[in-house]
Amino acid sequence: MASILLTSPGRCGSHWLGWMLRDATGLRKYPLVPQGTDRDARWEGLVREAVEHAKKGYFFIQHPPFRYLREIPITTQIIALVRDPRDIAISMAYYALREDADLDKIEISWQAVGLPRDGSEEEMLSYCKEQGFNLPWWLSYMANVPGYRVPHILVRYEDLMQDTEGELARILRCLGRSLPQEEIRNIVQGRSFGSFAEGRERGIEDKSHHYRKGVAGDWANYFTEEENTRFCAKYKWYMEHFGYGDSIRYL
Repeated sequence: MASILLTSPGRCGSHWLGWMLRDATGLRKYPLVPQGTDRDARWEGLVREAVEHAKKGYFFIQHPPFRYLREIPITTQIIALVRDPRDIAISMAYYALREDADLDKIEISWQAVGLPRDGSEEEMLSYCKEQGFNLPWWLSYMANVPGYRVPHILVRYEDLMQDTEGELARILRCLGRSLPQEEIRNIVQGRSFGSFAEGRERGIEDKSHHYRKGVAGDWANYFTEEENTRFCAKYKWYMEHFGYGDSIRYL
């Protein structure tokens, strides 16, 4: 059975999708843990480890820039999960503000460079709205960097939220697999937001929880028109390519 690698910028819902895919495929998760402090060495080592185990039928989940995935065997099926970068920025700000967030040890620690570690909520939000987050991942996306193109299945977080059963079924078809609709429905219901968020419904916020709110478009509650204009101009290519064009005012 071919291995599957799910990759995305952080704060995109990859654990949610990952659990549903593992339920649907029965693949075991392989714990890819970056080692060391040098960014390139960490991800090159991680990819080597994934390549070594790719033929054994594992499910990998990680957040390396796409350029590091060129050595992944074509037998490994890669799923790329994307999300509106404005929502990613807000989600990361609140993740970084949690008391139990160790930004030096998390999987995306190398992408947290520059965050105001001891900053206030206002300072953290201001930084993330201005700088965005996971910039190395976005800038290395294979659709925009020559030579980094990687065959993949693209999934948008917003589409997954709107029609979870339909998107899960589509992904499985792309993987060459299928399940009865009833089984897909049971998987989706079993991996609902509430199952991860201690019973909370989507939209009910808990800033201290890993699964804070679970909604799309929350960025509009935080960005001013001027901040939105600057942010959208900075990430214009990404937002246009993946269909995040609503409410964009380019400079």
